Amino acid sequence: MTRSFHKVFGISTGALAIVIALSGAGLSLYPALEQTYVPSPPTQVSVAQTLSQITHQLPNVQKIDVRPSGLVHVQGFGDQGLISKIYDPATGQIGDAFQTTQTQQFLTELHRSLMLGETARILVGGIAGLCALLCISGGVLLMRRLGGVSGLFGPMTGSGVSRWHSQLGRLSLVPLLLSSVTGLWLALAYLSVIPDGSADGAAYPLDVPQGQALNPSDIAFFADMPLSELRQIVLPFGGDAFGLYSFETAHAQGYLSAVTGEFLSVASKSTSGKIYEWMFKLHTGEGLWWLGLLLGLGSVASAAMIPLGWWQSYQTRGTYLRPRNNAAARDAEICIFVGSETGSTNGFALALHNALIRSGYKTHTSAMSKVGKRYPRAKYVLILGATYGDGAAPKGADGFIPALCDAKFDQTPKFSVLGFGDRAFPKFCAFAHAIDAALQDMGAKTLLPLATVNNKSAQEFKKYCHDLEAVLQTSLGVEYAPKPPKTHRLRLIEKRVFGQHHQSEAAILRFAYVDHSILARLFRPKYQAGDLLAVYPRDDATPRYYSLASSQSDGFIEIAVRRVTG
Repeated sequence: MTRSFHKVFGISTGALAIVIALSGAGLSLYPALEQTYVPSPPTQVSVAQTLSQITHQLPNVQKIDVRPSGLVHVQGFGDQGLISKIYDPATGQIGDAFQTTQTQQFLTELHRSLMLGETARILVGGIAGLCALLCISGGVLLMRRLGGVSGLFGPMTGSGVSRWHSQLGRLSLVPLLLSSVTGLWLALAYLSVIPDGSADGAAYPLDVPQGQALNPSDIAFFADMPLSELRQIVLPFGGDAFGLYSFETAHAQGYLSAVTGEFLSVASKSTSGKIYEWMFKLHTGEGLWWLGLLLGLGSVASAAMIPLGWWQSYQTRGTYLRPRNNAAARDAEICIFVGSETGSTNGFALALHNALIRSGYKTHTSAMSKVGKRYPRAKYVLILGATYGDGAAPKGADGFIPALCDAKFDQTPKFSVLGFGDRAFPKFCAFAHAIDAALQDMGAKTLLPLATVNNKSAQEFKKYCHDLEAVLQTSLGVEYAPKPPKTHRLRLIEKRVFGQHHQSEAAILRFAYVDHSILARLFRPKYQAGDLLAVYPRDDATPRYYSLASSQSDGFIEIAVRRVTG
């Protein structure tokens, strides 16, 4: 269920998630860039001093914002209209212009609504929620693959696209989960599904004192408050006899009379307002620029991870279990049950199924998730089970063992278990061992001892088929053609021959990669001395293995071979 959910929603929402992730990654740079423009942290300057300095230089100041980064943004009116400047608390001077670039505006709109209008923010919020669930399901699958929480911090096992997908998933799991949860919270707050604290603000005063406005430095509230506590202040219009200040601090929001300097209406920030403020910080990185960069890196990793997931799903195409001439369960002499995570085990099962059919056996082949209740004529039961990750059952096979134990067999069949796995994982073929142990506990008869196949080895599968032929006393002629793995073309650059005049002629062969493109370099396998090099001759799917005498750091691939007579 977890894997199916992860696959279906990962494919269906992946394209939009990539757009949202990459636009978010671009936006994550701006808090760090803004931090470079902050002249100095406003810790020792009072609000009264700030107001006096700003109003002296810009008499028609309208609003002052202290951003989470500490940057003080001043808005007002001048001879040329609206002015937007940056104030330096250390010098008391209004300096450079403050503006949001068109790129930032574009990325913000793309990230929030995919450039489809405000209604599309519902869609983006839904994708954020699905991404959070995908993080959870992906985390569960990772832990099952790596053997628990501790495995998340150990070396990554496996190879190919699956390894890269899991590696990027591990790196982006926490950042992506944080971005998704906070993004969902902000979307729900925007839709008024959950409160954001805006409804809990101070009421606008109806009775405002009239008269001459006080100098800001004469207002005790401003004189006592450090600028670092201020979030926003809106000043009264010049010449307004009913002037009042609207302010917001780290802990409260309210209105202050410009005539008397007294509070007209004040409300402490509600819990929902504080939560919303933190959710906004954690999502945007504003005021936490280092976190913003980490979230941006996580977004880039997730955007790269999604296409790898697509490709991983694409690789499993055509691997569904569709046996031809499949006998009904009630008529079958031989039953084959298959459990596969990626579908690769199905190819082995179908090859065995077809060989048994050709040999005259009525054979019923089905997935482990479709075990029937009764098999009246079954004489032999062959179980081909892959192991997922660090010992887990493959998809759809979680309930196979109890289902098999509950199935009714009129005859007493003999069982054979063939496990498929990868020795790179500590619990190699653990699921097959679990099945075999359950059959032993049932007192089932054994057709063949437990056998295993490492990394889809055709040779090990053929050995099992030969053993099966021996106990069935039938020549099956199993024809299994494995899908050729991705190979790399090598060019011989040096050859040294020894012992030409003796019976034991040997040679050291040194190779180099043919393809030196950036993409090819990126996907080259890592290797070290002692690893095995698989060489596939032309028109032959059976590899020849040679022990490497070089490591990746040497910059070449070297093997030693010896001539063998006969």
